[in-house]
Amino acid sequence: MSAQLLGQAFSQLFGDDVQVAALSISDPLASASELELLALGKAAPSRTAEFSAGRTAARQALNQLQLPTKDILIGQHRQPLPPAGACISISHDKSDAAAAAASEEHWIGLGIDICDADSLESNLISSVCRGQDLDDLNADETLGQRAKLIFCLKEALFKAIYPQVGSWMDFSQSELHIDHRDGSYGAQLFSEDGSALILEGCWFGRFAKVGHRWIAAAGMRKAG
Repeated sequence: MSAQLLGQAFSQLFGDDVQVAALSISDPLASASELELLALGKAAPSRTAEFSAGRTAARQALNQLQLPTKDILIGQHRQPLPPAGACISISHDKSDAAAAAASEEHWIGLGIDICDADSLESNLISSVCRGQDLDDLNADETLGQRAKLIFCLKEALFKAIYPQVGSWMDFSQSELHIDHRDGSYGAQLFSEDGSALILEGCWFGRFAKVGHRWIAAAGMRKAG
């Protein structure tokens, strides 16, 4: 599947007020600025290529919204730092990078993720999944395949809520309800002490299978 089709699939999940761009990691147009590469630090060529493609995709998405496209640096917890007035999220796999961007006028945070649709290793399932995460498997869905989907959805979720919580959460701090009928998912969040975690905004969570990849789109939309 081409990066263009990947970007279109993400766009269909989000709707009109979020712009998405995607490109191949090997795209000759992929580049990072001097300041961005300085923030990345010493990295293997493959990591630099992934990083550069992600930053290029983010600038393309921001440009579509006529938002600033200055250097996208790296925050305390390795999150991409968006320009003022914007929300962004970046994801990549071994082939492609994608980025979503939206105005802070409408969104508090965005999260996207891409991962293959293989089964999650059995020794990791208990650390990724909890409670109802593994309920109501489809007839053609194995436990490992559901767990990999859960992994992808939670990665997007954590990116979307990061602007409010200010740190990365453990997988055990969320429990998902998946609806394969319309490709949506809901989330219940927990603080470190196990109490319910309530955040601002209206939850948005969608997913789709694109070829042999899962893609997840999440966000906290401002009320009203």
